[in-house]
Amino acid sequence: MMRFVKLIYIVFCFFVLNCNNSSSNNQTQEVETTVDENQISQKDIENLKYVDIGLSNASKKAVSNWQKFQELSNHIDFLKQGDLSFVKSEITLVDVFFAELKTQIPKSINTNAIASRLTVLETKFYKANDLLLIDNISKKEKLKGIKELLIAVSNLNLQIDKKFELETNNVKRPN
Repeated sequence: MMRFVKLIYIVFCFFVLNCNNSSSNNQTQEVETTVDENQISQKDIENLKYVDIGLSNASKKAVSNWQKFQELSNHIDFLKQGDLSFVKSEITLVDVFFAELKTQIPKSINTNAIASRLTVLETKFYKANDLLLIDNISKKEKLKGIKELLIAVSNLNLQIDKKFELETNNVKRPN
């Protein structure tokens, strides 16, 4: 009889402990779904409405030796796929990257208009970086910052294309 009571006691403890574990698993799952709602996905970035301007063939040829521009293009392609790692990177790395990007501009495209577009791009990048690193910023605001960054990249591409279009059409600007 004593063995039977011990056995029932062990079975009772086993059930009590198992019931407790399942509730903690449910709590963990609820936290994970809450975190996922604030995550920015590739689909969120694809749904942003902006004009994505690519480079023309003449522009691609002109920037083909501009290593930092190629690196920037790769990072932007990753951003469009939902990889936010470059935008979330440490500020000192970003400072070095943009300093090198600006100093390594090929002479064939080194104009004031392109330099100003690079400055705007850098500013929008810092804004997106700040928005993505702060936890209490809404997903809508973060996506707005990413959209502004992508528009700045498109405007840089447009400015590079304009330069080569004006040169091929021999359009002279008035003094």
